[in-house]
Amino acid sequence: MYKNTKKALEIILKEEYDKENPLQSFTHLDLGNQLLTIPKGETILYQGDSAEYFYILLSGHTVIMNQISFSTNDIIDYVEPPHILGLMEYINKNPFYTAFVVADTACVLFRVNAKEFMDFIQQDAKLCYQALIITAHIASSNMDRAETHRIFPTKDILGHYLYKQACYKLPYTCPLTRKGLANKLNINLRTLYRYLDYMEKHNYITLHKGKIIINQEQMEQLSLRYGDVII
Repeated sequence: MYKNTKKALEIILKEEYDKENPLQSFTHLDLGNQLLTIPKGETILYQGDSAEYFYILLSGHTVIMNQISFSTNDIIDYVEPPHILGLMEYINKNPFYTAFVVADTACVLFRVNAKEFMDFIQQDAKLCYQALIITAHIASSNMDRAETHRIFPTKDILGHYLYKQACYKLPYTCPLTRKGLANKLNINLRTLYRYLDYMEKHNYITLHKGKIIINQEQMEQLSLRYGDVII
């Protein structure tokens, strides 16, 4: 099985398989349940599940979704081959998948243990190069999406940022000026002031002498809203 997995990866990463009928390209290899055919509408990955496998998309299209209760749009991205689902989680050392992946059309995927995949590419320069090309493609797609689409309402970009910063130390005092915070989060300064007033009114923060302060009680309030968010 080990040799068959490596041979399959060589074919996949070099894109030497029939993209119209991927299954036909691997009939000479005994791959067991590593080759998956997923019908349209079925969930491929579940957000929060252990990220021990990569799923390499060979054909079809998928929808990547992040399920957040207050988000106005759960869809993060649409993905087509070449793509390695789960790769970015591994690179960022996330032990779980950070999004749902749903088949937008019928899909064929190749499943491989993440650590086994890394062993293969570390031992083979050509495979490593092909994997880097796909990684670059994924990173480029993610950056394009980040520039054109946000999964948070603007108000929650601010709230989530302050919550994450306060996780490190309580009480937390934001060191940034209002202008610095607005620039960092790409929020209009006047809008930022309005959101800060809203957050103070709802006991998420305290505004005192120009400083943004979060105490234990407010951290608990923020945690109720942002604590279960997976990004």
